Amino acid sequence: VNIAWCGQSITMSKEEWLAIARDDLDLKLHLDALYEIFRDANILGSLINPKKEIENNTLFARNWEKVSLLLERRIIKPNNIDTDSYGILAQGIDKALRLLGDKYQLVITNVPYLARGKQASKLYDYCEKNYNTSKSDLATVFLERCIEFCDSNGTTSLVLPQNWLFLKTYKELRENLLKHHKWDFIGLLGAKAFQTPMWDFNVLLLIIPRFYVQSTHITL
Repeated sequence: VNIAWCGQSITMSKEEWLAIARDDLDLKLHLDALYEIFRDANILGSLINPKKEIENNTLFARNWEKVSLLLERRIIKPNNIDTDSYGILAQGIDKALRLLGDKYQLVITNVPYLARGKQASKLYDYCEKNYNTSKSDLATVFLERCIEFCDSNGTTSLVLPQNWLFLKTYKELRENLLKHHKWDFIGLLGAKAFQTPMWDFNVLLLIIPRFYVQSTHITL
């Protein structure tokens, strides 16, 4: 089953984690980068993009699939994987790495909503660094992250607040999405789209593919 807990932090010390690489300096550099990002996995969750972290933050930009294979060989113990706490942690991190770094044909979710002023400092800084145009709300940050999850022909379908369609704060985000993506569908669900009172604000349903597809129609 392709399920993993993406909010699982690496609970072992950094020295223990890096020891997995043994004498492989190349792998150790990658593990160091992964440790730093998964250190805050309980805050960042599925915002984590391990492939991007490896490519951007390590000296040797090794092919991701090769790195994943090296990690699998080193951190998945062949014996007692179900009872050994070290093995269970390693197995979970390995599965999370694969799922968070993979690409998908269809991504569907009701994104989490959290205004920038209410975000924890680590989440605040992460959004500032990685999702600058959408950082004002966690919902729009997840819009960009879900598009990243899609492969070249993939599509994402999300329930989002409506305010990013017109607020000046999101002008650059809208321009980027209109320039690089085709908006297949926008459904204004309005207020009370959810049964619980806490969701009593205007939301929409957005369906948007990864890349813009040129129109094939002819205007007369």
